[in-house]
Amino acid sequence: MGIHREAAPTLLLASALLCFALFGLSVWEAPLFLRIALALPLLVIWTIVVLFFRVPHRSPTRDEAAVVAPADGKVVAIEKCASKSIWAMTGSR
Repeated sequence: MGIHREAAPTLLLASALLCFALFGLSVWEAPLFLRIALALPLLVIWTIVVLFFRVPHRSPTRDEAAVVAPADGKVVAIEKCASKSIWAMTGSR
């Protein structure tokens, strides 16, 4: 697993904000449980941001009848549409 190359500015900003917030919590003279209670959501949010930009290892399938989703998730339906295609409605192509 890697990190997408265009994620660098966002991850740098998120990491800098996390560092400043954790430093502020460390020097704040509040009870320890309160500082931990405030730090945990910050760490969870930072983790979600990092996981959003991950590039998971994918192994291609050799099955020619398989449908591969272009994004993480699963394909729930493949069906023909009764309406005209979007290209016919817009007049492009």
